[in-house]
Amino acid sequence: MLGAIPNPKKSFELDFDSQKILNSIRFIPNINSKYRFNSKNDLLKTFRFEALEFLSLGIYADISVSTLTENKCKIEIEISRKIGAFDQAHEVAKANEHISVLATIIGNCIQLTPEQIHAFENQPEILPSEKPTQMKSTMILVSFFLGGLGIHRLMMGYSNWWLMLLTMGGCGIWSLIDFIRIVTGGMKMADGRELV
Repeated sequence: MLGAIPNPKKSFELDFDSQKILNSIRFIPNINSKYRFNSKNDLLKTFRFEALEFLSLGIYADISVSTLTENKCKIEIEISRKIGAFDQAHEVAKANEHISVLATIIGNCIQLTPEQIHAFENQPEILPSEKPTQMKSTMILVSFFLGGLGIHRLMMGYSNWWLMLLTMGGCGIWSLIDFIRIVTGGMKMADGRELV
């Protein structure tokens, strides 16, 4: 334990009009589905994305854009935990990886062709209330350790997760079946999406 560590953040300058950056950032989830749109503030020129992390129950990535000159802007990326604060060195390292990945994705967003933008704009929008697609490795761990409580079903969007809680995973049988189905790929998200 290192004690509470300030949220990792990084800022950099780009030789682009800030409006072009703002128009491009919205395509981050199209390029990397790990990052889901959460909210934005047009007045402050900020975007908030979220991503799942097993130990911290997820992170928020706050991206702000400010104009420096007519053709130059500053981008700041800050990573925060959804619950609690960073207090481990490996968590900070993981947060810095998110910053690096997001900086690369922003660079890719800026280079999108009009055809790619048109294709992204015509994709169905994922509502923020929709459960994000879970990682298979995370669901294996959650099912193994907390299967009797139905937590894996809750995270995958199933409405009957509370039955597992009441029956302690059907005395362990139901949770064992779910664990095997997740490992073999037979269990999907409640809406039919594959685990990633």
